[in-house]
Amino acid sequence: MVGAIAAACVLAACSESEPEPLTISWSERTLPAPDGPPGRSVVRDAVQCGEGWWVVGAVFLDRPSETRDTRPAVWFSPDRETWTSVPVDARTYWGRRAILNSIACSRGRIAAVGARSGGAHGNPRVTTFWMDGRTMVDVRAVFTQYGGISATNVGPIAGGPTGWLITGNRTSGPGVWFTDDPSEFTRVEAEPGLTDDGDLDSLAQGAGWSGEEWVVVGAGARTGRHLDPDPLAWTSPDGLTWTPEEVPA
Repeated sequence: MVGAIAAACVLAACSESEPEPLTISWSERTLPAPDGPPGRSVVRDAVQCGEGWWVVGAVFLDRPSETRDTRPAVWFSPDRETWTSVPVDARTYWGRRAILNSIACSRGRIAAVGARSGGAHGNPRVTTFWMDGRTMVDVRAVFTQYGGISATNVGPIAGGPTGWLITGNRTSGPGVWFTDDPSEFTRVEAEPGLTDDGDLDSLAQGAGWSGEEWVVVGAGARTGRHLDPDPLAWTSPDGLTWTPEEVPA
């Protein structure tokens, strides 16, 4: 009897019609040119937040100078149909030149991360931005906040119900920057839960809010196995203290 029922179930499944494939259509929208020196607009990231959608990127200047060829740009739309340029008031040297690469939402507010390569060694000079009223402004920070002798890279920003988290790496291992107020970030570096041990080289590549905690993901390898890395993950309830998690290789 069990075999007959199983055969009947298989036959019924085979006789069902195949589901219709999901069709996705895309419509192009043109972003208005931001106020300021003219150039070619580029888009790097987008997020839904508050009462609409936000897009960030930059303007590559038509007439670059020896010291400046880009400027940050932000756009907003309540419906993804009509778009307006958001004013950007960058006051810092690298903020005025930043390409905004990543944006995230927390509690109806946005924060973004930008960078522009330069300086004596041509390294990316990182600047964060936030909405002050109706204007996007940059955050003044000391050089060691994102650079310095222990710097490796600064990656994307993620949002959650408690704030924003930027993922990156330091010479000690993965590093993050956390805040509940986007006008200032706290750097978490050499935290025991993130620090590499003497035999492990790890690399964090992104983060997100899982519904209960922050999760950072990446990969790492033991000495002598750098061509065969394993997936890695770290979790935190507050963005400040971290626990490495077991991930199947």
